[in-house]
Amino acid sequence: ATITEANVKEKMKELTKAYMQEDEPGWELPSGMEWNENAQCWELSKEFNGKMLSLGCYGYSIAGLQKAAFVAGRFDAVYTKEFKAAITEDNVEEKRREIKERFKLNVKPRAKKRKARTIDNAEAKKIASAMMQKVKPGWEFPSGLSWHKGGQRWEFKKSVNGKLLSLGCYPNTIEGLQMAAFVARRFDAEYTEEFKATITEANVKEMMKVIAIAMMQKVEPGWELPSGMEWNEN
Repeated sequence: ATITEANVKEKMKELTKAYMQEDEPGWELPSGMEWNENAQCWELSKEFNGKMLSLGCYGYSIAGLQKAAFVAGRFDAVYTKEFKAAITEDNVEEKRREIKERFKLNVKPRAKKRKARTIDNAEAKKIASAMMQKVKPGWEFPSGLSWHKGGQRWEFKKSVNGKLLSLGCYPNTIEGLQMAAFVARRFDAEYTEEFKATITEANVKEMMKVIAIAMMQKVEPGWELPSGMEWNEN
């Protein structure tokens, strides 16, 4: 009730500070951060040679705000009095490019990137199977698990009400594959033929909430679906 068009930016700062300090006591909003009401994100800008330089927009999440704070801190560490003094009319664009590169790279020289080797589905299954057989002889791939070549990770999907439901992505590690197998078992235990028979077009959203809560409570007793969460059938 206290939020108005005139004070929305300040209210968002108060809310964000309180939100972040629950996770990280003493956290402060970096200087140059402003709430962008139209884009619904935090916009970070810093003064550079008398003009404002945009350093990106960041989502309203712990990860987004931590990244913004990191970028702001790196910029401040690089844009020193000595750096400012070295800027001239002739080199201002070169210095602008330099500061963007330096703060992004944590003020370290640009390292040559080695192109990561990508593997296809057959090779990924062969590697994963050999890895898992060492820790659990007889281990088999859960149905619905397939290799995402672009992301170089395992993608897990199951058919729900005639459509594919994503149950997450998992790294090609023992822990990642064990987690995928666990999720598959939990899903299959809940999504039985009897359960399928009870799903209709009218109740699909409520039935998906039931299965989600049942799956999560096996891992985290007492877990509840956050308010505002709805199943998107499309």
